[in-house]
Amino acid sequence: MNDLDIFQYSVAQLDEFEWGDKKLVISKNVEEAVNNYIFYGYDPGKFTLAVLTNDLKTAVRTADHVNIKMLPEIVNTMDLFLPLESWGNKQAYTNWLTDVDERRSKFKEAFEKKQMWKKLSTV
Repeated sequence: MNDLDIFQYSVAQLDEFEWGDKKLVISKNVEEAVNNYIFYGYDPGKFTLAVLTNDLKTAVRTADHVNIKMLPEIVNTMDLFLPLESWGNKQAYTNWLTDVDERRSKFKEAFEKKQMWKKLSTV
């Protein structure tokens, strides 16, 4: 699978997470933090950062009483639906946050185009 295939797969997967039939439950604050990180490059906060960078120790230490119970589902959601190059280690996180090679910008643009075509096709 080349970079373009991975990118297109990531757009398709995030689309399913946001608007599809699959119903994975994560807390609203984590969902908002992840969406703001993925689309706008906002710092997601300590807990979500720890999950995004695979820092289990910090994730457990910084989780609130809701997210500690949901940690496996949060990780599964990220694994299934986030762009592969946006998380998994500190370097991937930093590259996405700082929009290295316009990864985040290109992803956001492709996602928005896909959503626009989807809306236009239902009119």
